[in-house]
Amino acid sequence: NLMDSLIDKIEDFIIIPEKYSSSGKLELIFPHESNGIYVVYEDGTQRVTQTIGEDQASIGKVTRMAVSPGYQFLAIYSEDFSVSLTSVSQNKKINLKIPTDLPEPDQLLWCGDVAVVLSYEDKICIL
Repeated sequence: NLMDSLIDKIEDFIIIPEKYSSSGKLELIFPHESNGIYVVYEDGTQRVTQTIGEDQASIGKVTRMAVSPGYQFLAIYSEDFSVSLTSVSQNKKINLKIPTDLPEPDQLLWCGDVAVVLSYEDKICIL
């Protein structure tokens, strides 16, 4: 079982409530071990697992994730120093990839539903 083999590897995750998810079910989102993210939800008695980011422009190894306060968008920071943005409710297609020259932030946050914030010990960067 895929989930059983991954459960020990999950370091970061986001839960999307049913009313905001594209599946209409409670969704668990967590980084894939090498590229992209997994989206898992129960559909009746079957567990559905999607991998986002492998078949599109690669988002690389995910190190940080943050969902906007209104559950509209997901921001994903990758090892290649980029921030990818995707819609939570529209099949999680990568809508925008912003290359940066900034190292991995201490935190990836949202400022409302309109701006992504990279937070460091001595500065913040608003995208």
